[in-house]
Amino acid sequence: MDFGINIVTDRPVEYAVKVAQVAEKLGFKSVWIGETLGLEHPFKYLHHIAENTGKIVIGTSILSIYTNPVERVSDYFANIVEHYGRRFIIGLGIGDKKLLEKIGAKDVVPLKDMVAYTNKLKVFLKKRGVEIPIIIGSMGPKLARYSCKVYGSVLLNTVYPDYVKWVLKNIEDANKCKVYCIGPCLLENDKSNLKAIRIAAALVLRGMNNYFLKEFKLDNLAKEVNKLLELGRYEELRKYERILLNNFSIYGTLEHVLNRIKRLKNAGVEHLIFGTPLYRNISQIEILGKALGLS
Repeated sequence: MDFGINIVTDRPVEYAVKVAQVAEKLGFKSVWIGETLGLEHPFKYLHHIAENTGKIVIGTSILSIYTNPVERVSDYFANIVEHYGRRFIIGLGIGDKKLLEKIGAKDVVPLKDMVAYTNKLKVFLKKRGVEIPIIIGSMGPKLARYSCKVYGSVLLNTVYPDYVKWVLKNIEDANKCKVYCIGPCLLENDKSNLKAIRIAAALVLRGMNNYFLKEFKLDNLAKEVNKLLELGRYEELRKYERILLNNFSIYGTLEHVLNRIKRLKNAGVEHLIFGTPLYRNISQIEILGKALGLS
């Protein structure tokens, strides 16, 4: 099983570079930069990380196909590969619901739009003479099936074994698909970031598709959590803390975290990406890296 660290662009580029360097030294296989509404675009970070690291794989987690013109994405990655080699993964997705609302995206048909976008992307990259792995981030069965069938991998926005199994049971030959998972992570001794992981887990729940919410009877909870997020009443998320931290994050003692990793591996996960707010605590990254025996 391989491991990666996800970095949010609410920290300076210099800090992101430091996290990537620490991760590489510890033996993590990848670092990922996500696109977040209201924050710096990942492209500002990727080449700085590539310039200051040697071999660690660098991915996007994710770029929305509705906010990133395909020509811009293809040109950027073709150029960065020419400079730093084939160390990159283009992670694509639909994007956060609030992001789509802000840009006024209408008549969204996720699978159809994704197929059209990725087909164009491959054509543009081929013209530049480069091949770059593409992975689609989704918890929706249709997009997950497409990503596995066409690209041989999928990025699931969950770190809960039962949810992983639910997605994979809807994919033919799932054993032939490399499964990446990403989700909030924190060791429990970091109380300063407890609020952050609570909010991050709530955002993951809010972003789940209706099919998933109905399957696991989470419709009402998702609506209540969304309301609290919209109103900025983050402290009230405490009332849902147990399910948020258990089902939508990896949070607890080091022993608990290692046990969750084992369960995810048994569920079919091959590459686990530790998400926000772990990147904010370099000492915890070092503790986790050493416990995993990566180097």
